Amino acid sequence: MESVVYLVRSPQETISPFLYPKTKDVTIVAVEKTLVAGRVLESMPGCSKEKGTALSYSELLELLMGTSRVITL
Repeated sequence: MESVVYLVRSPQETISPFLYPKTKDVTIVAVEKTLVAGRVLESMPGCSKEKGTALSYSELLELLMGTSRVITL
């Protein structure tokens, strides 16, 4: 199965949920301007990061390197 990670850079409220599909192979991460690199908004089944998990910079890099495609919104 090919996995896709969507990086949401703008505030979550300004991004339309119609810009990314609601399928099983999608993980959505909001990049934040805080001490944590990002937060998982949606997670595909079998992903080691669950919805709501805060990610450090190394965890975000590990997630991005383990995926097939990265799309930035």
